[in-house]
Amino acid sequence: SIEAFEYVLEKSTGFNLRNLSEADVVLLTMWYPHRDEFILNLAAKGIKCCFLMLDPDLPLPHNLEDLVGKKSGKTIIGFTMNPECLSRLRSERINALGLYHMAERADMNVVKREILFITEVYQRLKCIVIDITNLNNKDILGQILCSIKNEREEIG
Repeated sequence: SIEAFEYVLEKSTGFNLRNLSEADVVLLTMWYPHRDEFILNLAAKGIKCCFLMLDPDLPLPHNLEDLVGKKSGKTIIGFTMNPECLSRLRSERINALGLYHMAERADMNVVKREILFITEVYQRLKCIVIDITNLNNKDILGQILCSIKNEREEIG
């Protein structure tokens, strides 16, 4: 729907917590290239989706459970990935964009620390987790849609 596209284009930045209340689906993720494609595909299906990037160096909001917990009424999905795969993807993206000052983001110790952090957040929120290692974008989208459907069937 047009409303879903407008929401995605205007409000889903990965960092803006004020707009989470308007979302139907929230994707929680580490810094992962190519995530925008998922929210655009979901918007094409009329689903208001946003993503929230989690980083151990950034503070979590004190009311995280209220924003994206089970009581929020939203479908919350966390992405995870094999550390070696994520490190490689980040390195490729950094090099392709010439963002060499961000090279430490691809360091294996940094990646492992982030994955440990997001895993703890996902457990705290009791959210759906999708391991996107080696999945293509079509398969990831399919898993997201299946998770949304299953969550709605459990609630309804």
